Amino acid sequence: MATTEVPLLVDEQVDLTVYLQALRRYWWLALGLSVVFALAAALVSFLVLPPIYEARAGVVHLGAQTELNFDPKFKTTTSGDVNSRRQSLVTLSTSSIVVAEIIKTLGGQLPEKLRDIQALQGTMKTVVSGDLLELTVQYSDPRVAMAIANAWAKDFETSVNQTYARGREDLPNVEQQATQARQNYLAAEEALINFTRTSQVEQLKQRVKTQQEVLADTGATLRAIDRLVADTRALHQQVATAPSAAEVTQISNNLSTLLLRAQAYTNLIQSNNPATAQTGPFLLQIDPAKLRTQPLELAQDLDGLIVIFEQRRTALQDTLAKGDDWQSLSQLQAELEGQTSRQNQLTQARDLAWDTYNTVSRKVEEVKVANNVSSDEVRLALEATAPSKPIGPRKGLNIIAGAASGLVLGVLAAFVLSATSGMKY
Repeated sequence: MATTEVPLLVDEQVDLTVYLQALRRYWWLALGLSVVFALAAALVSFLVLPPIYEARAGVVHLGAQTELNFDPKFKTTTSGDVNSRRQSLVTLSTSSIVVAEIIKTLGGQLPEKLRDIQALQGTMKTVVSGDLLELTVQYSDPRVAMAIANAWAKDFETSVNQTYARGREDLPNVEQQATQARQNYLAAEEALINFTRTSQVEQLKQRVKTQQEVLADTGATLRAIDRLVADTRALHQQVATAPSAAEVTQISNNLSTLLLRAQAYTNLIQSNNPATAQTGPFLLQIDPAKLRTQPLELAQDLDGLIVIFEQRRTALQDTLAKGDDWQSLSQLQAELEGQTSRQNQLTQARDLAWDTYNTVSRKVEEVKVANNVSSDEVRLALEATAPSKPIGPRKGLNIIAGAASGLVLGVLAAFVLSATSGMKY
């Protein structure tokens, strides 16, 4: 009768004693790394990372309004319309029009790097809290942050109320604004077109590219000459040592290859600048057949070829040393940068004028369609004050995270050291 073997159950429980022994033995390592990482996080938080201050201003959206339409009917704005309008206000709050007004209002109070529309937009954020639109500005200087937030709230209030101003009496004024905005746009567009018509940006780009290719070709030519000189010297040494009959075939093949490479290089130089190519006529005087009959004379011919290559290399090095090509490239790049910068300025001015014209044009159509009761859309509710404490970096959290990271790394290191030092792991 067959018997069935019952497999033994193996105790697979983890023995925590080993880990506790490792921690008892190397507790100083875990604690030390935790302290070091905490100190490193503290140094970075206190000395490296700049403090960030946040200033808040607020404008309140006045919500639902009663409108008088041409049908004629009274219409009360629905909640969905209010939410849609509120979202439009959030988008408008950081538009280039509002940001440009802030830059114009503050002027010299703004640091140089914040006088760019995109740079200033990076410090601004709008948060919707019910009917309140919180305009928050984060910057390393608390007074600058406060100034930006207050200017933002006031300019935003003015811009929105002018854009969404209601009332039949506003139509002539709005139409005049639209006319002026259109004239400004056409003037900006004409300035950009005139500049583009006379601009040499594309020509300068091509000239810069050509000059860069010339310098790159010169460097490639020098490297090619270096390789030809090295190969010619090696071949000269083989010819001068009176090769055996078995080596003549290989040396002959190498010589033919070298002459083909030298001839190709010479043709390239002649095509670019025939006046500087002096290698070609001499190549015609080198006869590979002399390898078998007159090896010493062939070695002398190779010496002459080396001299010609070295003369050409010296001439190219002298040309580079003068720096005329590099100076010409620098001048072209400076001129290209100036014209590109001017083109970008004109393009930005044209785009800003176009945004303004579109906004005012929509306003004209709105006034024509809806002869609303004149009322403000938003109103300044909170003025920003200079923050006394920075919101970042979060030093305490950084220190705790650093200490925790050091502690984890120290525990792992203790286990590894215990395993490598012979303890049971």
